[in-house]
Amino acid sequence: MKKLTAEGAKVLAVDIHQKNVEATVADAPHGTCVAHTNDVTLESSWRDILAHGLKEFDKIDVVVNCAGVVHVAAPSTEVPEDQFDLMFKVNVKPIYLSTKVIVPYWKEKKFAGSFINLSSISEPRPRPFVVWYAASK
Repeated sequence: MKKLTAEGAKVLAVDIHQKNVEATVADAPHGTCVAHTNDVTLESSWRDILAHGLKEFDKIDVVVNCAGVVHVAAPSTEVPEDQFDLMFKVNVKPIYLSTKVIVPYWKEKKFAGSFINLSSISEPRPRPFVVWYAASK
């Protein structure tokens, strides 16, 4: 976010936790970042994010997908299924949903925007006990 705002971007910061997104905005230069609390794992939230972004900035040029959670470090066969499911819901599904919602907006406006999907050093270099996290990134 700091690099984006330093280069003139206006940012709609989204987090499921209001305190986190408010801290992000407080860390940004004044007037460059707007807080928006939402759940990026839901399509309805992405529709709301698009509407809020258009209301604040009149257009959306770039979407940065950076949500992520990791499971408790454990052998692959011992990671609880609920942690596995949550990790894929948070680490992967927003990429699908943001594309599903934002690309039609860009097509309608005849505009080519960009997605930046952040990964992790674990993606090219999986470590023992966090193999499923690496797979999700």
